[in-house]
Amino acid sequence: MRKWRINITHDNSNKFKKCVGIELSQERIDDFVRKTKQMKKCPISIQPLCKDALQHNYNDASVIYISNLCFPDHLNRSIGKLLDKQLEEGKKLLYFPVKIFI
Repeated sequence: MRKWRINITHDNSNKFKKCVGIELSQERIDDFVRKTKQMKKCPISIQPLCKDALQHNYNDASVIYISNLCFPDHLNRSIGKLLDKQLEEGKKLLYFPVKIFI
C-alpha cells in the first residue's frame, strides 16, 4: 500500500456545518480514519464516505474541492455534468486542479 500523509488546513474565518471526504477505496477510507485518530489535534471534523463521487448529492455543499489530477477526461466531464445539474449558479465555490468542463 502506498504511504501518504494527511494534510488538513483550516481557515478559522470559514465556519462549515460539516466537511465530507468522498473516496471510492475502502482501504483509503480506513487509512484516513486510522491516521486522523493518531493526530494529536485535528482542526476540523471530516466525515469520510466510501462511495462513487458521481452518486453523491452536492446540493447542500457550500464549497467543493475535488482532487482530480489523475482522473481521466471522461470522468472529469461526468463530474462537470453532474455539478451543472445539481448546483444553483453563483451559490457554490468550486475548485478543481484540472478543468471539468461545466
